[in-house]
Amino acid sequence: MTNTNTFSDSQESAIIDEETYNAIEKDFGGQLPVTMNDDILAASSQTLKEDDLSSFNIANLPSFESDEPVAKRFKEEKEEEDDYYPPMNTLPQYFDDAESGMLNFQYEIIETSQDWVYSPVVRKLYMKMDKSLPLQFTWNQPLPGVYLRAMMAFKPEQYKNDPVMRCLNHMAASNPVNQNMDPEKIKHVVHCVTHDHCTRYDETNGFLSTITKLGAPKLTRQGLQYEKMCFKFTCTNSCTGGMNRRHTELIFTLENARGKVLDCAKLSIRVCCCPKRDKRRDEKGLPMEDGPSNGDNAMPLAKMPSEHIYNVQLSIPGKENYLSVLKYAYDVMAGQAFKTGQHDFFKPYMEDILHKTA
Repeated sequence: MTNTNTFSDSQESAIIDEETYNAIEKDFGGQLPVTMNDDILAASSQTLKEDDLSSFNIANLPSFESDEPVAKRFKEEKEEEDDYYPPMNTLPQYFDDAESGMLNFQYEIIETSQDWVYSPVVRKLYMKMDKSLPLQFTWNQPLPGVYLRAMMAFKPEQYKNDPVMRCLNHMAASNPVNQNMDPEKIKHVVHCVTHDHCTRYDETNGFLSTITKLGAPKLTRQGLQYEKMCFKFTCTNSCTGGMNRRHTELIFTLENARGKVLDCAKLSIRVCCCPKRDKRRDEKGLPMEDGPSNGDNAMPLAKMPSEHIYNVQLSIPGKENYLSVLKYAYDVMAGQAFKTGQHDFFKPYMEDILHKTA
């Protein structure tokens, strides 16, 4: 045996054979630098002779790749951390008196377009459906592991507990916009466009929101942290059975990994077909052409519809026809609720139809 260790040939043979030695040397990655004095060698040789060396197996030796499971476990834990998004733990009504806090959290519309217009008079944004709205968010402290949530909510007090979602018509499977849309996004009016890969669509407590994990902080010239994001809206405020001409606002919150709200900002918004027209009418205090925004034009009591409940059983061939009938019934009741102001009366029957279409 030719090697650089200090064992004699007889001592090596007493310990391990050449084939086993070569295998150990290969796993080690080079020649074994063994240096021992004669006393240690003699003691080692005597000890090994007393043991049953026939049971020695190189497979029992510790592997030099023993760190691989640790690395794999670390990678899995990192992936779980990356996939974690905090649920919403604060309802929209708790943001009523929210003002920009210690972080000075604000937003800014960073471009101009024919697709939207902002009114400083009524402090509201008028926006076309399915168009991108670019916003820049700023805050004054570095926040590692921060999330930005965007949620649409109703402004009138009586609708604070109602989630904002698309109308049945815009949620329909036949709508081309929905063909390649992730099912978890179908109900949502607000969609994050630029950060879709790191955005989750949350339905905590029935309220719909998008929550985006923000990356490495960026700095403005003034030293503020900032993030640019684009949003689009997939339903209009005038849609019957959806927002149903009710006033809405966007609520933006900065949150940590536990879901704690660090700061909040709000933007009144109306999604419509003609932003400039609706802006002019709002500034002049005129009602919208596509319907009134409050109960001032409710039907007189003499023309209120009957409140008698009719139970109807129908046999309808085909699922598409069945859903169309339910949609028509829903739209009729939604229209009556708007015209008469009897939203609380019609609400349970409309919700029952929604459960049947889910």
